[in-house]
Amino acid sequence: MELTLTEHSIILGTLLGDGYLQKRAQKARLRICHSIKQKQYVDWKYQQLIRLCQRTQSPYLTTVRLGKTYSFTTQSEKILLKYHSLFYKNDIKKITTQLIDYIKEPLSLAVWWLDDGNARNDCHAGRLATQAFSLEEHKILQQLLFQNFKIQTNIVKHSSKKKQYYLYIPSQYFSQLINKIQIYVQQIPTMQYKLGKPRND
Repeated sequence: MELTLTEHSIILGTLLGDGYLQKRAQKARLRICHSIKQKQYVDWKYQQLIRLCQRTQSPYLTTVRLGKTYSFTTQSEKILLKYHSLFYKNDIKKITTQLIDYIKEPLSLAVWWLDDGNARNDCHAGRLATQAFSLEEHKILQQLLFQNFKIQTNIVKHSSKKKQYYLYIPSQYFSQLINKIQIYVQQIPTMQYKLGKPRND
């Protein structure tokens, strides 16, 4: 099975964000899970990856302690192993410089933003919730965004005790981000809030 550019780009963006790849022998499968509030977004991902879901359950609702989730899992495929090798070391998600050569499509950027991005309400700027990654991994992500998309970011300390950081996108570069991803975000009406408020200047 060969993946289309759309499938490839969505998988990369999902793995930068909330997606999880489970390795199973000589294959791997992708699990996608979001809040029920993002049902339309999950359904959109499912339709885009439908070729990988021919033998699996359609998106389903689960009640957990903190609320309700909506999720699906792809079938196990050999082609997904390369993404596991790209993103995981000892089954732990890691950001490496290899990703700079792979994540070049605006669609990947859009999916990453829809998973982890937050637009500010008080100004035309935003942030990526990347607290799970180390400072060195943030530097790689910062390089990736600038080298491949010409988007400059700031690494901001989120928690001194836990040594957590996030990526902040200032106003002048936030506009560039929105221009690159809005064609995809506009396909999902309930996710329009991720684009933030229009700039007035």
